[in-house]
Amino acid sequence: AAMEALSLDQKKDILRKVMRSPQFHQSLGSLTSALRDGGLPSIGDALKIPVRNGGYVKHGGGVPLGGGDAVEAFLNGVKTVVKGERDGEESKMDTI
Repeated sequence: AAMEALSLDQKKDILRKVMRSPQFHQSLGSLTSALRDGGLPSIGDALKIPVRNGGYVKHGGGVPLGGGDAVEAFLNGVKTVVKGERDGEESKMDTI
């Protein structure tokens, strides 16, 4: 309820502050390390982020993606979720 009362400029200011905070950078570094070190399948599953081949090198395989490939797959999954949410918002607006 409090966020709804804020103007768009206020929301942008809060987001800028959060993204510049040391805590955000530390958390982002931890997430990146976990993804690079083979954690993509469990992270994607826990956050309900759809990732290519479930986060594995081959579909149904036991070797998780790692390194930059895992980070890229995770970011692509996040983009898919955001796009789906945006499309859902637009379709709701069309029916109003």
